[in-house]
Amino acid sequence: MNISTIADWSSIVQAVIALIALIVAGGFAIFKFRLFRPFEPHLSLSQEVSHRFTDSDYVHLAVTVMLNNNSRVRVTLNEAFIRFQQVRPITGTELESLYAQAFTSGEYTDIQWRVIDEFQRTWPKNTLIIEPGETHQEVYEFIVASNLKTILVYTFFYNSKRSSNSAEGWAATTIHDIV
Repeated sequence: MNISTIADWSSIVQAVIALIALIVAGGFAIFKFRLFRPFEPHLSLSQEVSHRFTDSDYVHLAVTVMLNNNSRVRVTLNEAFIRFQQVRPITGTELESLYAQAFTSGEYTDIQWRVIDEFQRTWPKNTLIIEPGETHQEVYEFIVASNLKTILVYTFFYNSKRSSNSAEGWAATTIHDIV
């Protein structure tokens, strides 16, 4: 073998190794891009529920929802809903029925508490925008009967940029005792 042949083979091996490295790096980049979805919107929701008695028959509820944009892109919201459900008071018979509906199939299913009130909230397009790193606060007020002792508050904000790889939306659930 002469030096020219060795140089040719060494060039071929070097090119093959470079090609393999490029394919592995590209595969890793695609995997990481799909895993972390850096250009998809992400929100973290937290909510606080407070109450005050307005008189002996009614209670004023305030639900404060904090929406934190922890993604690299702005999040535009066009629609949300909030649901109040009665947890207490409840009779033993009603509780047994709810338990049977939720746990008899062997798979976990949410308990379907009685809905007290539910409503949709919509915003005109491009009016509720949360920039990356920002937090936005939404406050909802309700009046409920004072005989309620425990409620479940569920909020859901729809992802207006929903795609096949992204979340349908973001939710928060809080159980609140009215004492």
